[in-house]
Amino acid sequence: MRNRIIRISTAVTAAVVLGLVAALPAVAAKPTVTVKGTAYSKKFTVTSCKNTGETDLVLTGKAPGLTLRLSGNYKSGSMKIRGLININGKLTSIAVGDAGNIKAKGVFVNTVGVKGPFTVTGRCA
Repeated sequence: MRNRIIRISTAVTAAVVLGLVAALPAVAAKPTVTVKGTAYSKKFTVTSCKNTGETDLVLTGKAPGLTLRLSGNYKSGSMKIRGLININGKLTSIAVGDAGNIKAKGVFVNTVGVKGPFTVTGRCA
């Protein structure tokens, strides 16, 4: 009799756990952007993003020990990374697609050891 109770209890517990797991809502991944150049590459989690058109953008993001701020429009803007390292960039183009996909290009400026062109790609949500 005791074995039957344990088997039934185990089956009920498994069914309850499986039911609860199946009922949990899916958690959407937070959007990210990646700043990538020849001397620097980093992925940031987007914390806020505002775009008023396909070429206007204000975005903030974070990574461990760092914050990112992108702001600009069609042909001009700035990128600032602050924290463990301070990096500045001049944006030369920004495009935001209908689905929130971001493509920006620029050049690192006034940053020791980090020079040349960079891209910023990812999603704005």
